[in-house]
Amino acid sequence: DVELFAVYQINKYTVTFDSAEGTAANPVTQNYGTSVVLPTVTREGYTFAGWYLDGKLVETLTVPAKAITLVAHWDVNSYKITYDSDGGTAVESLTQNYGTAVELPTVTKEGHTFLGWYLDGQKVTSLTVPAEDITLVAQWSVNSYTLLFEANGGNDVSSIKDSYGKEIVIPNASREGHTFAGWIYDGKTYKSGDKYVITADENVEFVAQWTINQYSITFDEMG
Repeated sequence: DVELFAVYQINKYTVTFDSAEGTAANPVTQNYGTSVVLPTVTREGYTFAGWYLDGKLVETLTVPAKAITLVAHWDVNSYKITYDSDGGTAVESLTQNYGTAVELPTVTKEGHTFLGWYLDGQKVTSLTVPAEDITLVAQWSVNSYTLLFEANGGNDVSSIKDSYGKEIVIPNASREGHTFAGWIYDGKTYKSGDKYVITADENVEFVAQWTINQYSITFDEMG
């Protein structure tokens, strides 16, 4: 009698990996029933949530009797945006998802003009959340203001223009027949030589005050 034996050759199947915008993972072709090492992939701004097949998480895999494609799932990360207003109005930090648009806040600072938000020395005009925590820093230019001097009948006194926060020496004034009694601004009297620091966020006017001089008239009866 002749005895016949069936001989089988094991089939190979390909497992493909769709990283869904993550780093590429090479497909593997292996024998049916063998274990597949699931690759690790990364994606900027996201945390890898695993490989899925037909909507179900695959934690371990042996090669099935057909070619399949595993799809990577991702959880978007959140990052913190901190604002350093550099002496301006305070702005609370915020935490948003990677890649979302950030509304840049407006800030103010007395005596200054806001130039914008800067990151690593570069001006930021629009921003989407990067894949890291960042700090935006406000930059400012110092405003200049004019001190006007209303001589109030005296000789003209030139105005002074200087930057916010600067210390100014108050000038003298003169008027024929009068003694200078100082400059009045905001209810306070400033004498010649006094110091005034520009702290008003606007131009200011000093008004001269005078006391009239009195003179004696002598009559020479012998004349």
